Amino acid sequence: MLEFAQDWSWVTKSFVAMFFIMPIMIGLPMVEHRYGVKTEGFFFAWFVGCFVGFIVLGKMSPTPLVEYILPIWPVVVVALVALVIGSVGNVLLIQAMSSKAAPNPALPFAIVNLAGTLAYITTWVGGRFLPTLFPALKFNMVNVGGLLLIAFGVALIMYQTKPISEG
Repeated sequence: MLEFAQDWSWVTKSFVAMFFIMPIMIGLPMVEHRYGVKTEGFFFAWFVGCFVGFIVLGKMSPTPLVEYILPIWPVVVVALVALVIGSVGNVLLIQAMSSKAAPNPALPFAIVNLAGTLAYITTWVGGRFLPTLFPALKFNMVNVGGLLLIAFGVALIMYQTKPISEG
């Protein structure tokens, strides 16, 4: 899929993805405020659009769409896990983003993105102790410093004592 981007670095792809995902955080409060769309409705529409877009991009790809879902049994297991765990996590994120107590709907998203840091550490540990299940990852002081900065940033968001003033 997205053949034109195949040679991009992972960093470039990540930054471009950031700009394509950012409308979730910008669009949610705007659509809710302007049109009265509930947060759950916004995300339902977003995920349906992503699903349809995935199918369309897959059809446009030179790789047959069926190759993206083979072998089938792990894909079915992932779908079942997403049904049970992913749906709960996404609904909780949606509710946090729509909470009037959250100073900005992007902040819960920022906190949830700490999952990437925790997954990185967990995968590294898994690669060291369960190499048949997890890939080996490089882990160095630069990575540790970056992870600590992310955790520090999330801590600042979580423990701010005064709401951010509107202005």
